Amino acid sequence: MDAYSRAVAQIELFGLQNGGLVPCGLATGFFYRHNGNVYLITNWHVVTGIDPGTLQPVAQGPQPEVLTFSYKQTVDSNGQPVPARSTNVVGSFQGRIDLYEADSAIWYEHSNRQYVDVVAFKVQQSELGEWWNVPVNEVDQSLKLRFAPGMDCFVLGYPKGMIGPGKTPIWKRGSIASEPDYDWRYMPAFLIDTATRDGMSGSPVVARHSGILLTGEDGGLADDSVIGTMTKFAGIYSGRIGEDEMGVQLGLVWKPAVLDDILSENTRGMNPLRNV
Repeated sequence: MDAYSRAVAQIELFGLQNGGLVPCGLATGFFYRHNGNVYLITNWHVVTGIDPGTLQPVAQGPQPEVLTFSYKQTVDSNGQPVPARSTNVVGSFQGRIDLYEADSAIWYEHSNRQYVDVVAFKVQQSELGEWWNVPVNEVDQSLKLRFAPGMDCFVLGYPKGMIGPGKTPIWKRGSIASEPDYDWRYMPAFLIDTATRDGMSGSPVVARHSGILLTGEDGGLADDSVIGTMTKFAGIYSGRIGEDEMGVQLGLVWKPAVLDDILSENTRGMNPLRNV
């Protein structure tokens, strides 16, 4: 299994209706490590059910109250969790996060609030048993790889709830569509060209280059030039530009630096429709 696939989790949202919890959305998340802690990363609009541009609900129905996420553990032949050293068999499990505690949001978000559509939840790794997932920033990455327009990239998620074997994500191919060294419309983000679908909000995006990576100052060969396939975490996908699935087919990707901002600022989340 590709290490990046091991970083991804399917997310299901549940809201209150008629006194019980009912499904109200599907999305994607991934794991990230910061200062020794593990976090589940997804989008602000996923956990609030609110469009960050209009502050209106993104869909009819109840707002999310509970989030579940998939994760993997090593298991025995009966599907029961066992220490990792005793088996190579892996099973899928569900974790649960109550989005509010004493009516206060428990996630961390950017100090710019909904204007950066990314949130983080601290995950108690000890509660996940013999955890088999990999934080995306601990996957072996090609640090020399620089993002450029036209470069291949992949959005790892669950389009319309579709899953791969063992709840692995679907790799939707695309390409970097705007200059990634510059902010898109004053946001720490860039565009990708890809036919993504509902259910992929919160997906990690990885860039991949195969061939020769030229590192010389003049764009030529150098002693540290690399030959082969290089992959690097590129950001957090948060949805299409426009409502039409078959429109311009451009999506917004938040740069990885926003994660370090969120996890160093420790700004607790707020739902503007609940005033919490």
